[in-house]
Amino acid sequence: EAIALMRRKIMQRDVEIEVETVDRIGNFLGSLWESRTNIWENYVEGVEVSNGTTVEKKQQEMLKVTVTEVLGGGKFYVQPIGDSNIASLEKQLANLNLQETPLLGA
Repeated sequence: EAIALMRRKIMQRDVEIEVETVDRIGNFLGSLWESRTNIWENYVEGVEVSNGTTVEKKQQEMLKVTVTEVLGGGKFYVQPIGDSNIASLEKQLANLNLQETPLLGA
């Protein structure tokens, strides 16, 4: 039901995601907004059990990135904008003076 609801409401729309953490298997945990509305704001899975520990809220960090590759299965790669390592690598590649452009898949 949840997947069908999200397909009807979110598929092929501009959304904003906020990744708060990543679990051990690589799943992103966070919030999803469509039209600046938090989709899961009133979500109740069941009764939450408190173990007595409090989690400090981390300061939110805004990070501008460029999507460099989109793979199947909802996986994608990003690079932070303004990273000096990327600029250095691009400069080194430009200095190679390749006579011919490399063939894709070669």
